[in-house]
Amino acid sequence: MPRPEPKEAMPHGRIADNIVYFARTLRKAGMRVGPASVKDAIEAVLAAGIGSRDDFYWTLHAVLVSRHEDHAIFDEAFRLFWKSRELIEKMLAMFSPVAPDTREKQKPRAAENRVSQAMFEGHQKNQPPQEIP
Repeated sequence: MPRPEPKEAMPHGRIADNIVYFARTLRKAGMRVGPASVKDAIEAVLAAGIGSRDDFYWTLHAVLVSRHEDHAIFDEAFRLFWKSRELIEKMLAMFSPVAPDTREKQKPRAAENRVSQAMFEGHQKNQPPQEIP
């Protein structure tokens, strides 16, 4: 059977790639997300379409969340991963030692630390060690 051309394999841009990266983030945060679930999530999104953010959220949620305790992790990961403006702000704050954080301190949301660590794991490995006073 001949392999499909890249355009045929990815007719909807990079959404499939982004779903794969999102699933990896969920896995790193401790959720049980296997390759079959990722494939099912991509197929579900392509079948349902992306009408709204809520539709997209619940389509992925229906496929990727199989345990009640994973809901908070999924919710936080979705909020961080699919909202590029906040993601960019977090990345800039994390990588820029001179940029002061002017936002008010908020109580961390459930699962926020686990998801943040999963998303940014490995990005600080090249940074020099910092002394703790």
